[in-house]
Amino acid sequence: MLQSTLSSIREILKAKAKLSNEKTEELLSILSMYNEKDIIYPGVLIRKLNISMKETYSLLEKIKEDGHLSLNYEMYCFSCNQFTGDIFQTIGQIPEEIFCESCGEELTPIDNSIAIYKVKYVK
Repeated sequence: MLQSTLSSIREILKAKAKLSNEKTEELLSILSMYNEKDIIYPGVLIRKLNISMKETYSLLEKIKEDGHLSLNYEMYCFSCNQFTGDIFQTIGQIPEEIFCESCGEELTPIDNSIAIYKVKYVK
């Protein structure tokens, strides 16, 4: 991400998040490695920052609200523990019938979708 974007995110986190200065800097360091259209998997932030899933999604939502990220959904097969690679902007875009290419399991939009975030270009 651009330095100006990271500065904006720092201000968002100061104003809206209950994150220590150390965790804020760690998060910004992680985000600095992402470019436009890159996918941010919340699980990466959970592991690297050692914070809860709820806190992670809350942080990402705050950054999204400021226009730096967009919410997307990726299909995940819990039978074989693999992402299918199918990414959708809304739950409604997910076909009613979708199958895991690895194991053939039928997936459902609500049960098999994982919320992920895509980096948006911000000047």
